[in-house]
Amino acid sequence: MLAIPGTRSVEHLLEDLGALELALPAAVLDEAGRVLGADTVHGPRYAPATAADIDTESFAAAG
Repeated sequence: MLAIPGTRSVEHLLEDLGALELALPAAVLDEAGRVLGADTVHGPRYAPATAADIDTESFAAAG
């Protein structure tokens, strides 16, 4: 079993499971890993105003 964060309805779960049908070429996965790595993505996940409204996650103080 694998929990999918943010999945709150059966419809969303079915949509998420649809990704299992995708077949991506290795070159696409390699490029995605290169572009979306920890050394290339910076900053908070949410803007401060949005983060203030979220009660299901905790966020480190900016700075």
